[in-house]
Amino acid sequence: MNHTKTIKAIAERSQVEAPTCEQVVKAYEKYGEQNITRTSRKHMAAIVEWISSETTIEPTTCEVVMNELFDLFAEETKKKIPFMK
Repeated sequence: MNHTKTIKAIAERSQVEAPTCEQVVKAYEKYGEQNITRTSRKHMAAIVEWISSETTIEPTTCEVVMNELFDLFAEETKKKIPFMK
């Protein structure tokens, strides 16, 4: 799935505008560069706090977008690995 399709899918699923979703995803990419070992869902609070402070987007909106992004990652992974269900 390319970047444009990913942003569109997240926007549809989260009911958040596409430009906001794109800001959150780009901030997450930046976060990942600096915190390579803390990029999973179990670090959601730290991720959301960092993204919110970087983008001035409300933490609740960031969390909704990030949850949808992680869900999308999981779905795409399952599609590519045949024995995962």
